[in-house]
Amino acid sequence: MVRVPPNPTPKPTPEPTPEPDDGRACVPRLTGRGENTFEITLDYCKDHDLVFDTMRGLLAAADPAQELTAWRQIYAMWNDQVNALYAAMAQGRPDGEKAVIQAEEDAFFRQLDDRKAALTALYPGDELPAERETALALMNRCVELCYAVHFAPQDRLDSVRTGQYRAMTAAASGANCARKDEYIDDHTLYTHTLCAVHGAMDQQVTGKVLQSAAALTEGRQLWAALLDVAYMQAGRTAERSSFSEWIAAREALLALYYPDKADTAQEVILNAIRQKVLEVCGGK
Repeated sequence: MVRVPPNPTPKPTPEPTPEPDDGRACVPRLTGRGENTFEITLDYCKDHDLVFDTMRGLLAAADPAQELTAWRQIYAMWNDQVNALYAAMAQGRPDGEKAVIQAEEDAFFRQLDDRKAALTALYPGDELPAERETALALMNRCVELCYAVHFAPQDRLDSVRTGQYRAMTAAASGANCARKDEYIDDHTLYTHTLCAVHGAMDQQVTGKVLQSAAALTEGRQLWAALLDVAYMQAGRTAERSSFSEWIAAREALLALYYPDKADTAQEVILNAIRQKVLEVCGGK
């Protein structure tokens, strides 16, 4: 009698890792770079694209007298999405990791409150800049968190080292950094124009980082020094403490998502500090 071995129990098929273009998660991309300029595109997942569509509708329908109300509604919408993503990040994790996530969430909202207070003081009698910039900060955070939850630790597409971007025509520097915002179909396009000082630093740091990832630490330190100067020149030094606390908390959170990619985490932090320099320089 020939014994027939039993069929082995089939192993469950793992869910495929999502690709950046499959619509399951938001994706921040570096889509262009040139002298004194770079371009960031935010692509939205299927769920957050619905929120983005509502945002575009609110802005399109708002006349100048209604714009402030529209941005407050937009703030509330993205705030809900960010809170939901933090909750999703913490679900099922050990208590120690939940504490890291909670600490980063708390630090993010503290620095956001301080930023709103600083912008309110910077533009007395005009609440719009503070409402708009903090609403956009929540939208940006939503994209970042959505990306981390679904794609980490894959390479990031907003990285100058691993992203794919086109060469942009050199931009003329103004007295301050500037940002142009465009809300197009299913994505947001941020085009940054850097002042001469920050444009030169961006070229210097990027050149070194492209030669060696070891330059990320030095680049981070250089941008941090410029941030101190920017805060002082803008009279916004009260923001510095909460932003530094958020950077430290964010670094701990990134260690959960990129445990074997310290260079990736370092570049995210470098870019966050650079972004803050450009915002403060541009009055945002």
